[in-house]
Parts: sequence; structure tokens; C-alpha cells
Amino acid sequence: MTRTLKQNREENELREWLSEGLSQFSKDLSGENDLQKLTEKAVSFIGHYVNAGHGVIYLYDDENEAHLLNLMGSYMFTERANLSAHYKLGEGAIGQVALERKCILLTDIPKEKKITTGTTSATPLNTFTFPLIYEDVLCAVVEFSSYEPLRHLHNVSLTNQPTFLPLSSTPLYKVIKSPDS
Repeated sequence: MTRTLKQNREENELREWLSEGLSQFSKDLSGENDLQKLTEKAVSFIGHYVNAGHGVIYLYDDENEAHLLNLMGSYMFTERANLSAHYKLGEGAIGQVALERKCILLTDIPKEKKITTGTTSATPLNTFTFPLIYEDVLCAVVEFSSYEPLRHLHNVSLTNQPTFLPLSSTPLYKVIKSPDS
């Protein structure tokens, strides 16, 4: 019984955390119609909210034959020669999440993979990659890495819900799906 109460409390805390975050996310992004600025704001907000060390957002382009995911926004991210601004479906964690539409949490990251700040360069504890889906349509894939456990994001992945954010109510979805973007 104690375990059930604890689990219920944790689930309620997670729901509250997600609800508060989505509310603030929508508020912070409202009124922005430029796709580049909006994706930058979105990944920055989420990066701050989950205490990430790095973050990227790749928009899915189903308009071309290649069906590429294109880097559109980043948070504390430094491009490197071995990282791509574009991924195909199934390529790397970004492409695999897009293909399967499921979250991937990577732990035990190799020591040569680093997060670089102005004062240090260190290996992240984990990375969390998740799809942004609305009405069964893939919109984007987001990835964060962190020095500390991404506890809330890990709990979201355990719920096995492919949709991390209900995008229909956010400015990000409206701009991504507008014909002018």
C-alpha cells in the first residue's frame, strides 16, 4: 500500500510538472511566428526546464523525397565535425526516434563524448531523445544531454507515450504546420 501511495504521488508530481511546463512553454512562445526563432526559444525553454547541458531540435521535412530531419534550434550546442545538421529516418538516435516514434534514453555515455561550456568540457550522464507528434504526424525530434539524471524526462519515457508535448495547443505546432514556414 505504501508503494502504491508513493507511486501515485510521483505520478501526480510528474503530471503537475508537465502541466506547469506546458503552460509556461505556451506562454513563452505565444506571439512568435518566425520558425527559426520559435524553435530556438522552444529548445532553450525545455533545456532550462529540464536542466539539460545540451539540446537540439530537428524538424521533420516530409515534403521532400529524402524525408530529412533538419537542425532548426539548439541549446548550449557546439557543432562538431562528426555531428550532422541533417538526419535521415533511422540514422543515429535522432533518425531512429523519428522512424520508431518512441523515446530513447541513453546512459553510460562513452567518455570521449563531451558537453562543452565556457569553463569545462565533460561527458554527459545521459541523453534523452523524443519525438514531437501531433495527430499521428511527426513534427520534430528533440534531444537533450545532461550531467545529471533527466529524472522527469526518464519518467515520461517510462509512460511509453510517444507524444511528449500536446503540440496542438502550442505556437510551435501552428508555425511548423503553417504553409508559409
